[in-house]
Amino acid sequence: MSHTDRLTLALADRYRIIRHLGTGGMASVYLAEDLKHERQVAIKVLKPELAAVLGAERFVVEIKTTAALQHPGILPLFDSGTADGFLFYVMPYIEGETIRDRLNRETQLGVDEAVRLTREIADALDYAHRRGIIHRDVKPENLLLHDGRALVMDFGIALAVSAAAGGRMTETGLSLGTPHYMSPEQATADKDLTARSDVYSLASVLYEMLTGNPPHTGSSAQQIIMKIITEPAAPVTQYRKTVPPHVAAAVARGLEKLPADRFATAKEFSDALGTVGFTQTVASAASNTRAALAAPRTRIALAALPWLVTAAALAWGLTRDTASSPPPVTRFAIARSGNGEPRDAAGSPIAVSPDGRSIAYVGSDSLGGLWLYLRAIDNLVPQQLAGTNGATAPVFSPDGRQLAFLQESRIKAIDLGSGSISPLLTQLSTNSLSWGSDGHFYFTDGGQLLRTPVSGGAVDTLLKTLPHPDDLLRWPDVLPDGRGVLLTLVRGGSPMLALYHSGENRLIEFGIGGMYPRWVSPSWVVYAVSGGTVVAASFDVKTMAFTGPASPIADNVRTGPAFPIKGGVGRDGTIAFLPGSEGGSNELVVTDRSGAVQQRFVAPDRSFFGEARFSPDGRRALLAVIELAQTNRRALWTADFQARSLSRLTFDSAAFGQAWSPDGRYAYYSTGATLRRVATDGSGKTDSLFTSPAGGISEIESTPDGAAVVMRYYKVSSGFDRDIGLVPLDGRSPLQPWLNTTFNESAIDLSPDGQWLLYSSNESGQSQVYVRRASAVSGRWPVTTGRGGATARWGARGREIVFASGDSMTAVSFTPGEEPTIGPARKLFADQTFLLGGNATPWDVSPQGDRLLTARRWTEDGRLQIEVIANWFAQRSPTGK
Repeated sequence: MSHTDRLTLALADRYRIIRHLGTGGMASVYLAEDLKHERQVAIKVLKPELAAVLGAERFVVEIKTTAALQHPGILPLFDSGTADGFLFYVMPYIEGETIRDRLNRETQLGVDEAVRLTREIADALDYAHRRGIIHRDVKPENLLLHDGRALVMDFGIALAVSAAAGGRMTETGLSLGTPHYMSPEQATADKDLTARSDVYSLASVLYEMLTGNPPHTGSSAQQIIMKIITEPAAPVTQYRKTVPPHVAAAVARGLEKLPADRFATAKEFSDALGTVGFTQTVASAASNTRAALAAPRTRIALAALPWLVTAAALAWGLTRDTASSPPPVTRFAIARSGNGEPRDAAGSPIAVSPDGRSIAYVGSDSLGGLWLYLRAIDNLVPQQLAGTNGATAPVFSPDGRQLAFLQESRIKAIDLGSGSISPLLTQLSTNSLSWGSDGHFYFTDGGQLLRTPVSGGAVDTLLKTLPHPDDLLRWPDVLPDGRGVLLTLVRGGSPMLALYHSGENRLIEFGIGGMYPRWVSPSWVVYAVSGGTVVAASFDVKTMAFTGPASPIADNVRTGPAFPIKGGVGRDGTIAFLPGSEGGSNELVVTDRSGAVQQRFVAPDRSFFGEARFSPDGRRALLAVIELAQTNRRALWTADFQARSLSRLTFDSAAFGQAWSPDGRYAYYSTGATLRRVATDGSGKTDSLFTSPAGGISEIESTPDGAAVVMRYYKVSSGFDRDIGLVPLDGRSPLQPWLNTTFNESAIDLSPDGQWLLYSSNESGQSQVYVRRASAVSGRWPVTTGRGGATARWGARGREIVFASGDSMTAVSFTPGEEPTIGPARKLFADQTFLLGGNATPWDVSPQGDRLLTARRWTEDGRLQIEVIANWFAQRSPTGK
């Protein structure tokens, strides 16, 4: 039973859960109907990892102290309690947006409006302060705008959680307060917070409303907190000259480091904002002196923080700036369960910042959803990057301030200081990307090397003709100033090192077997060789040549399809990677609906499984097998469940998007833009059926009568947009577009009767599953609204839809009609070793709906860790010895 289903049952006597609204730092929020009072309410449910260590009874007692707050600027508490292990509290459901929503849209507010809202919030805070209640978590996300006025939410929640936890917050992996808005005393774990702490937080919010950023930013909570403690905030007028002097002075006083130097009450802060003649009475020089004198104490106080560094990582971090002796080689692992657990993903799921101080990686939240996480080397707790759900292929900017990533087939970037996300390349989909210091993205497409400005613009083709027609280019890494690009050249299925020489406009082949080369300052190239070993060799960027032999740095490094390593390399040489065997899903399993494994197949040597499809009678499966280092890189195989055997079908150079014919006698597949058919009796007989004029064919579905196929194809001319169309197999009729949109449609599945089409689309901003009538011009119904999901399949002969989201498999009933009915979600199972996501859809549902077929990577316990190696070059000379 899913988390939402359990909650629905637990609260069924009082509330009817309508839908999930979102998840914050401490709780998930649901829209519900209060059955007794017939009104809509918002129910906040504390995260399981937090609720697990709280004393439930004390939490309920502590939160009651906020129920007595009755002020027009405070969102009241209606109810609270426990049910089936859930800790929850109930508030009114108010139509509106938070200040965070407003800032995300507009960046800054008008000065008059920002001051007015701040004074309204200050009035609400002062009311609570006079009753002895401190908010402790004043931030834009907790400030609601309704009919133009400000409402303070979650009043006293942080206090209730802190008191109920009894000092055990570190067990949850969570922290109270949000780093950007914490007061210095809150950041140093002072237990006795006063109204002056909330004043500091509110001044930080006003600072952001005026300037577009909070007073202190950084790539990690640790960096932000150190700045809050030791660095004075820049005057608001430095960023916005139109801020009146009295407002700037009030903000400056509200942000003083010492509580005694701030306003004593929120009312005093509000009055100062409204007094034109107000000036800052505390000299900035004196304030800076006090901050400097306080620095030793605050550094000691940092020892009490829940995000303390490990001893090994701290020692490494401190020695990096020491010139007296080379820092020691350091190796450690990042292992985490629950929120922030590392996961594998397409391409390389890990990136290391240029200075080696931060690692970005694909991880899962407590419910199995995939996000990008940022972890400073000297920080135990990773930061989930908001807005990156479903993102893969992280790449740091050359200055380390931004992180590019692939999300819904679009390249986006997040500013690691402000957290703002912007689309960079809306017409580019690639996980083989390098961000050059010359202001360009470099990427590969088949045998081409291309470049486009980061800010947008035309795509330049740097290399489009290679020595051999079947040569492929992968994983570019730009040398300083774009003078060259390191590349993986794939020839005959084997990877080797190459370089594009910008000055001479030619490809240089080094004659060295290897993959995923990465330049390390000042004179190294790190790359992987067969068997999962990472080596380093000295390299001269002036002559574009290797100058010494390679020596090993790490072994047991996981690699993947198309020859990436499942890791990242910083310009300083720091390496972070997932350990394990090369390849991807090395096992194919048949399970029942609970996830219990009934049968398994092991991939051929140095190969792994891709897409999988049950035969129409459910006795066999059609499999994509990706061969890591063979001439035939991608082939179709069949699995016979009764004989427990695997047999190869195709011997083309590539085979994509396989599907069965309705009678099971043939398998359809594509070799790029050509649709082909192969007999499944083992004879090897193949036919070419259709060549797409638009571009490559990536997915195929046969109609029930076998007269046509539905296919997903991409249009090279329009930036690789993916669309869906139907191709009759009479050899005469042209492609008939079914879905031709600006969005990316994928993971198609035609219902057994051919009347309905399942597909995924990013039209909502995230991957969602939809169902529509086959070939209909309009009308489509969301299947996974509010739940997300990358892929779906028909089950129970078209009367059920099964979809994958994160590491979970979920089913909903489907009743066709003029307005089809989609039933409530029923979670079938969750397993982190199963590969359920992505457009390739490496899973399927049997025609009877009683079995599932999925590819997985088998490990001892299914959990991954990230291994980190730093300063490996300390024991190597520039000649590589």
